[in-house]
Amino acid sequence: MMPVLPHAQRRTLKSAHSLTILRRVGLAVGCCWLLAAPSAWAVERAEAHIYVLELVDNGGVILPMIVPLANKSVGESGPSSRPTKAFEALRARSPKAYGATSLRIDSATRATVVLDKIADADQVLSELFWTLGSMGFSEILAPPYVKDALRVDEISYAAHVPIVHVWDLLKFGDQANLLTESFVFVNGRPEGAAEAVRKLQKGDAALKKELADAMGSSAIRPKVAILEAIADGSSRELFRLKADDAALGLGDPSVQVRNLALDAVIAAGSPSGKVKEALESLVENDSDNELKLRAVKALAKAGVSKYNDLLESEKLRTGSAKEALEAVDKLSKSAQVKIAAPALVGALSHSDANVRESAYKGLVSLKQWELLHQALGGDTLSAKMREQIALVLVDNGSPAAQDQALQYLISKGSAAGAIAACQTYGKRGAKTATPTLLEALKNESAEVRGAAADSLSLLKDERALVPLADAAEARARDKDAMMKAAGEIMTTLRLEQVKQFVASKNLTIRQMAIRSLAEFAKGSRPRPDVVALLQEARKDPDPNIKRAAVYALARLQDDGIARDLAEMRKDADAEVRQQVALALGSASSKFSEADAMLEDLVKDTDKRVRIEAIGGLSKRKSSGSVPMLSDMVRQPDPEVKRAVYATLLVLRDSSNADKMRPLFRKGMEFKDSQVRLTCIQALSDKVVVDDIEALRQASFDAAKDVKAAAVTALGVSKLPEAMDALANFFADADMDIRDKAIDALCSIPGGDAKKARQNYLNDATQMPDMPEALKKKADKCAKQ
Repeated sequence: MMPVLPHAQRRTLKSAHSLTILRRVGLAVGCCWLLAAPSAWAVERAEAHIYVLELVDNGGVILPMIVPLANKSVGESGPSSRPTKAFEALRARSPKAYGATSLRIDSATRATVVLDKIADADQVLSELFWTLGSMGFSEILAPPYVKDALRVDEISYAAHVPIVHVWDLLKFGDQANLLTESFVFVNGRPEGAAEAVRKLQKGDAALKKELADAMGSSAIRPKVAILEAIADGSSRELFRLKADDAALGLGDPSVQVRNLALDAVIAAGSPSGKVKEALESLVENDSDNELKLRAVKALAKAGVSKYNDLLESEKLRTGSAKEALEAVDKLSKSAQVKIAAPALVGALSHSDANVRESAYKGLVSLKQWELLHQALGGDTLSAKMREQIALVLVDNGSPAAQDQALQYLISKGSAAGAIAACQTYGKRGAKTATPTLLEALKNESAEVRGAAADSLSLLKDERALVPLADAAEARARDKDAMMKAAGEIMTTLRLEQVKQFVASKNLTIRQMAIRSLAEFAKGSRPRPDVVALLQEARKDPDPNIKRAAVYALARLQDDGIARDLAEMRKDADAEVRQQVALALGSASSKFSEADAMLEDLVKDTDKRVRIEAIGGLSKRKSSGSVPMLSDMVRQPDPEVKRAVYATLLVLRDSSNADKMRPLFRKGMEFKDSQVRLTCIQALSDKVVVDDIEALRQASFDAAKDVKAAAVTALGVSKLPEAMDALANFFADADMDIRDKAIDALCSIPGGDAKKARQNYLNDATQMPDMPEALKKKADKCAKQ
């Protein structure tokens, strides 16, 4: 791209001065013809020059040209260092254009330019061509930008000699006389520029080929000059330029050139088949959505309508929310997916939430996973949208997209998203996920930390042990989850490795190792060495070590160990007593004293101990405990009450079922879904009339499964008295529950209650918010 130079740097080209230069140079053909000029001039002037890009006023027409500039540092340097000094002076003068470009002097006549990726190649190569040429260099290389040695016809900017390029002739359509002392190279030979203008206007084949070759070159500036001339009506007519001459520019790597080429094609009008083909290629392959839209408009004007769907994308920017929604709908169904999908990506950041959501659904329906992957990194998208994209990529994206999506969910997603990501990592089973999951252990959400710990336990990566220990120490509420995960990991280690951890100086690591020893001692005959180690640890003065040892021993399910632990049922530590209750509940029937010990622990002051003891009575099928548990249904604590009712359900048999039935009816009055579900399960066994009022309580519960279970129980009872209770469910907010209630009521035989059943069903059909399908079902049943 041509630099913008201040007016003060412009130079006026003097005709006499130009003629003098040409006389000194002579008119020899080829690169050396030009290189001789600066060298001879520099010697005569006895000044060292560098050749720089400036704007030159050529008879009123401004051109960017290479002109000499005296440089003291270059002049004072020796012959061997002069090229390097000159290059440093040029780079210092235009640091942005040169960037990190470097110069290598290969010999006295050969140099290599290593262009920086961001360098302005047109300016750099033009300045170095003339500057090094003035010092006697005849071979200048610039791979891979130029395949062989740089030639004068490959230089993008004209020189002060004055020599102009063919593309610059296009500026002199009606002012050819201004170029009477200028030259242009055609096929490597200089030709009078004024005459070349006239020949070009007549369509000279050689000159037209020079323009065509320039359009296919890697230099940007020549293409810009040609395309601007095609876009200009007067120049286009004078030089007989057509839209075809710009077609190649529509596929140029530079977006600037593609834009100018499109301007030229539109200005020239009447595109040929070749131009239409180039426009279609741009529409289907270009990454610039704005450019594609302009090309579609040009094609539409030329009668090509197959891309008109893309015109809808303009409504996403300029239309109302309603128009944008309609546009998204059309784009989502477009057959031109390569065109429509990028437009939908742009709509992901629309100001209207409904438009954003519709665009997302459209991209998903089109299975544009890679575009969604690219959009995931977009700062313009809302956090909610990025999370939606990440979640769908986890299941559908490429491996790279899946990894990026999972990392996004854990590092920036919501708690639900991070949990889902952690679970996915766990299912994958790849230990490469360990570092990411370890970071998740620091998440603010306890649920995320727990999910990360669970996944680490599945990965079984030993590297996670210390971070899990740190997480357990950081937050007391996380300790059990972290300990459990560490225990799972330690089960994959050799026993000797775990024993080494038992001796660790890190207290938490010791606890984890001791707890995990249970896995090594399980079986009908626990390993004596492990049991001995644990028995010793339970006497440790540190309460944490003692708890860990009791935790492991309680899971060995050995009567002898259970008897040993029973001695600790009065321990001051509630956690220890809880593990004692677990051990007693797991003991065999041979340990008959365990029942009484558990009943004693049911009266413990700590709720956790009581719940564990109640569960132990359930596991042991201790039917003798029913009276004591029956008295406990009045417990106000919901967790204890749940445990009591769950155990009563297990202990229920033919000998005590009728006596326990009032307890389960009473339980339906307690506003706890889990308790009610347990009670319904008990009452469902041969429902009697006295159960109906209790089951009616389910209609006031918030849980769908509680209501569904009660409806089923009432229907299966076949009792006419159940109809009134079932009618309570007709007003439920969940239509599925209403449907089940109608079916249940219809399943009750009519008989003497047929009229009552009809009345209840007729009431259902009269409810204003009852769906038509359910009204028809109730009406049909009422007529049976």
